[in-house]
Amino acid sequence: MRIIALTFLVLLLTSGTSFTAEKGFSSEDAVNYYNEGVKAQQSGDYNTAFNAYQKTLLLAPDNLEYQKCIRNNLGIMYFQRQEYEAAEQFFKEALIIDPDCGFAKLNLGLVYDVRKSKDESLQYWAQLLNLEAMKPKSFIIAPQHKNE
Repeated sequence: MRIIALTFLVLLLTSGTSFTAEKGFSSEDAVNYYNEGVKAQQSGDYNTAFNAYQKTLLLAPDNLEYQKCIRNNLGIMYFQRQEYEAAEQFFKEALIIDPDCGFAKLNLGLVYDVRKSKDESLQYWAQLLNLEAMKPKSFIIAPQHKNE
């Protein structure tokens, strides 16, 4: 199961996340640095990625979308280096910024799967499903009316 989860994480990481100014990011330079960071991270150049992310935050310090995504990306870098405690901290920080952040929940679940227990990881993964919407509203099934 862990192999499947880790494989999923690798696929998720290699797909990368790019942003454009269309998503509400005001500074073209901040967008460029963020995308540079993503590319460096994908190639395994974590020092360059970290520096690019820092420049992004300097150019757009109040942009919560960058704050959240960069913390998630840093968590991924630490996870890949098997520094699970640091990874957990960054994913939690992303969730403080956006409690509904699905990719941070997924990633935190992966950390818990490795560090703690399946039960704790499932708590985060279950949050990704809208279980309330899947629950039957009533146990009574209305009869179908035939068209005459």
